[in-house]
Amino acid sequence: MEESRPTSILPEGRKPVPSSSLPPSKEGRGGSEGRKGSYMNADPCEYGLLKAYARENRKNTTQSESILWSQIRGKALGVTFLRQYIIGDYITDFACLEPKLVIEVDGGYHSEPRQVEDDAIRQDWLEHQGFKVIRFTNGEVECDINNTINKIKQALDLPKSSLREEASSLLSRRGREDQRVDLV
Repeated sequence: MEESRPTSILPEGRKPVPSSSLPPSKEGRGGSEGRKGSYMNADPCEYGLLKAYARENRKNTTQSESILWSQIRGKALGVTFLRQYIIGDYITDFACLEPKLVIEVDGGYHSEPRQVEDDAIRQDWLEHQGFKVIRFTNGEVECDINNTINKIKQALDLPKSSLREEASSLLSRRGREDQRVDLV
């Protein structure tokens, strides 16, 4: 059975602190080093615990998260994704700050009534901060990664492209257009 991982450390019934009521961003607070936007700040009293949870989640990723991360890391889709990233009082599985996109990979416990309610509150808050949130089940990621990536591209407003087109684009960016890539 999959273990539930904390995505927020807020006590039951407490809602995230609105970004407008948070103190101005300080370097090293809320994961906003060198980044704009106060929406990324966690409640200063809880940031240390959130950071520890995020670090632990990065060390102990699920199989589905590992599969997806291998496909989106390093600007593979032309944008930068961060994993187990803190936004407000929440830890997102994957976040792209430009454009604002959050990807959540849901295990079986996400179908439990309490978790469904918590996910809805969390998604509503993230959307209120300007993020688009897309969700995938473990099964979607593990059994159909190509469709998962196409849905992410669609959410990013990126065209669907074949592996051949992506390889050709990569070669031309590197200035190696004269090299041939044989794809099976």
